[in-house]
Amino acid sequence: MIILILQIIFIQDKIFRIKFIIINYYYYRNMNNCSHYNRNCNFVTPCCNKIYGCRHCHDEIEGNVIDNNLEKPKSHLLDRTSIKEVVCNLCGTRQNISNLCINCNTIFGKYHCSKCNFYDNNIEKNYYHCDDCGICRVGGEENFFHCVDCGCCLSLKIKDNHKCKKELLQQECPVCLENLFISTKSSIILNCNHTMHVDCYEIYIKSGSLNCPLCRKSIILKEFEQMYNERLDAEIEATPIPIEISGNKIKISCNDCESITELYFHPFGLKCSVCGCYNTKRI
Repeated sequence: MIILILQIIFIQDKIFRIKFIIINYYYYRNMNNCSHYNRNCNFVTPCCNKIYGCRHCHDEIEGNVIDNNLEKPKSHLLDRTSIKEVVCNLCGTRQNISNLCINCNTIFGKYHCSKCNFYDNNIEKNYYHCDDCGICRVGGEENFFHCVDCGCCLSLKIKDNHKCKKELLQQECPVCLENLFISTKSSIILNCNHTMHVDCYEIYIKSGSLNCPLCRKSIILKEFEQMYNERLDAEIEATPIPIEISGNKIKISCNDCESITELYFHPFGLKCSVCGCYNTKRI
């Protein structure tokens, strides 16, 4: 009889443990469903003692907090190097930071960087840690080099022909205003040496904008710019404007070569007589 009672207690305890694991799994998964990374743990953020899936999840919420009583912002961003604890997404165990759960032996991330406190199961992104940047990058270390003058990692394809600029990525994308240095999105260096996200660049070009939103220089590929100029040349030649309508010559300034020239007005475009582009403005 005693043995039977002990067996029942043992079974009940085992069932309780299983239920506990299941409940905690769904609780933490639903509470912290990170849309940025695929990982098996959540962070305990020391700045506010809350649980978030990643620094982006934290910053999206805590970075826009305002205390109406104090009438001043309480916003803050997470320093992921300060993280000391994680919560296992499978069993819900809160523990010191590592890549292996002390309770259920779950691996938190197939890629794990102890320097950044970074985890991700999507190893096809080819993560690598750059000590000079101080963060993890994507794309494979063999495909990038760290430019000391620019202060960031750049593609090997432009190693011998890029124009160095101090703190090249230490700025916001001029389209979406996200910081480019710590962004998880790929960036592109424009002809003018300004930078923006690749996705933002494509959206910007498709909207009909062909010059940099910061300096107004042309940002499309040279071959496309040549096609664009030739097309405008043909349209203007096919649609001459009489001098009595166009009036006297006007002054224009070229955004690309910065020359100031004179020409007769045409509604289709004002061509720079020095470099031949239509990226000009009337002055």
